[in-house]
Amino acid sequence: MIRRYVRRSIAWSVPGITLSVGSMVYALQYQKPTPTEFATFLAIAVPGMAMFVLGMMDLARAKRRHPAWGLLGIGGLLGAVGLLLIPDQSVIAASVCCTKCGRDLDIEDTACPTCGATRD
Repeated sequence: MIRRYVRRSIAWSVPGITLSVGSMVYALQYQKPTPTEFATFLAIAVPGMAMFVLGMMDLARAKRRHPAWGLLGIGGLLGAVGLLLIPDQSVIAASVCCTKCGRDLDIEDTACPTCGATRD
């Protein structure tokens, strides 16, 4: 995994999930919330969910996946578990390099674009 994105993922997702859980605890206090109480709930829950999804997008980037995979964070902790179970492509991408010049290659490349050597 790419460490820079892992750190950013933690920095976004931990406060995000904390705000989301806090908003649920706040909402459970009221059986029939007034419009002001409901607005307060939304003011806490929406930014919390947005922060959590941003954290999951960085986790997807850490695994060299498209950031759209982070939308699994909308599913809360279940979505986060799903994202954690997706294989990390950085291990695969880091292991493919040209044997002649050492350049990192894409998985789809059959020849090195720099030196033209074919991949074994």
